[in-house]
Amino acid sequence: MEIPQRQDLDFAGNDTLYGTHGLHSFAAKCPPPLARWGIETYSAPNEKVLDPMAGSGTTLVEARLLGRHSIGADIDPLARLIATVKATPLDTKELRAVSSQLIATVEAEHVAQTRTEREQPVTAEVENLVPAVGKWFLPSVSRDLALLKQYIHAAETTPAIRRFLWVAFSSLILARTSVANARDIVHSRHHYQEHTNPPDVLAVFRRRLTTMQRQMADFVARGGQQGSAAVLASDIRCLPLVDNSVDLVFTSPPYGTALDYTRAHQLAILWLQDVLRMSAKTYAYHGRAYIGTERAIRALAQAETTLLSNIPQLHKVLQQLAQTDEDKALALTRYFIDMERALTQMGRVVKPGRHIVLVVCPSHIRKIQIPTDDLLIRIAHGLRFPGPYRLALEDRIERTLDDRRRVLPYMTEAFGQRMRTEYVIVWRKVPVAEVPNAQRSIRGPTTP
Repeated sequence: MEIPQRQDLDFAGNDTLYGTHGLHSFAAKCPPPLARWGIETYSAPNEKVLDPMAGSGTTLVEARLLGRHSIGADIDPLARLIATVKATPLDTKELRAVSSQLIATVEAEHVAQTRTEREQPVTAEVENLVPAVGKWFLPSVSRDLALLKQYIHAAETTPAIRRFLWVAFSSLILARTSVANARDIVHSRHHYQEHTNPPDVLAVFRRRLTTMQRQMADFVARGGQQGSAAVLASDIRCLPLVDNSVDLVFTSPPYGTALDYTRAHQLAILWLQDVLRMSAKTYAYHGRAYIGTERAIRALAQAETTLLSNIPQLHKVLQQLAQTDEDKALALTRYFIDMERALTQMGRVVKPGRHIVLVVCPSHIRKIQIPTDDLLIRIAHGLRFPGPYRLALEDRIERTLDDRRRVLPYMTEAFGQRMRTEYVIVWRKVPVAEVPNAQRSIRGPTTP
């Protein structure tokens, strides 16, 4: 297929909250205009687009709006719930009716409770429903959240609309203005901060539902019923897809050791254990297997790998980091081992002649620069696929990050200079014979 000329990918000032993109807060989301560019540039209508680290579903939403058939995979159950809801068009009339009935029922029950009842300590019944709510939720907030849970479970509606309601519920907690006693809750380093006045949970929920209904209507109006979307409960390191089965892979992998999603989501998980069919304890332990976690399992990080011997640049970075922080060095080692497996899976499932597009950002760990983009290019260079095929580097495009859209606080004194540039890396799966001689003769390609 003919590839258009390169363009500016900064998208400064572009709207990023159209359709369902703003349904739920989620850290480090890929900008929707960037996903749209990748899908439009490297695929055609009715083709199959894969995001194997789908997060909250940005790629899936854009793929549907562009008439593609999308597959998303993610290891995190809350991310899968959010992505599924964002990429599933709903009948807005039915959604409004169910939401109105739910609000009316819950508010009537709330009025029936006395103020004294609402301000008393949380009962054993609620504690059993939501263990360990502890200091993070005022008693009145816990009571109202428990009431919402009860009636969302009881609502007479479709599974798709019920999932929508659960995302609305989660968004009360994982938000910049959370009903929990926490601040900075959008990212993993949230801190305790008790509300001066108890939040009006039901009023916040009513406003959220109104906003989310409008967002869903916009998604449908823009063409959200085109194409299709499927979300798999799957780890990118072992994708349940056959070889050569997708037309495009577009994804934005996690930063190495930068964000712990299970810690970021933990306060919502306390309330959604039955919905996600995973206990909060299991969820936290599950997070040790996530790509990019700083809680890397040491045994896996220390496993035998050919990466260090094949890529001296990576060995140098890890050795330098180990002199400052051995645990961080082990976590970063694990990250690149995992990303080698991820790239292997992506290269396996993409069709010959088609593209893999990765949005990656360099970082600083303990004031040491980690050139993630260059190291991933070098890792991909060494991969082989039956055919024989390889991944040929087709482009590496620099884009400037918009600091106004960042939600993660940053301490330059502790971490070093903040990165303001990320890279869009484009590979094409080609026969080995077609890889340029310059790329075949070195361990990793140089910057184009």
